[in-house]
Amino acid sequence: MQLNIWRRGLAQERPLEEWLPVCRDMLNDFFLPDADTEAAMTLIEQHGRPIIAEGVAAEYGDAVPISLLRDELAQRLDQERISQRFLAGPINICTLMPMRSIPFRVVCLLGMNDGVYPAPACAVGL
Repeated sequence: MQLNIWRRGLAQERPLEEWLPVCRDMLNDFFLPDADTEAAMTLIEQHGRPIIAEGVAAEYGDAVPISLLRDELAQRLDQERISQRFLAGPINICTLMPMRSIPFRVVCLLGMNDGVYPAPACAVGL
């Protein structure tokens, strides 16, 4: 029954100011705030709030569908995932090919045996 209520409610276009409490209520209805979901819910709200704030600051007064907000939120979340994927922490484990993508003057190779890196070039013979 609750899914039908949400389906009908989300099908309506609304002004941007009305979407933030609706989205917050939807997250609270569908997800229990526990250790697993709390970080995801916070991330969604951190990215969702600026989308709405930017539209309000631009004085966009027309009603917008939820699909517009969903697409923008998905794009921002994808961008965050891409930017955090490579060299995000104080210690990073990665391959060394290509070397130009590792933006440090010092790279420490731990656990490497002599002669392992770079690998000896083997000529392919017939």
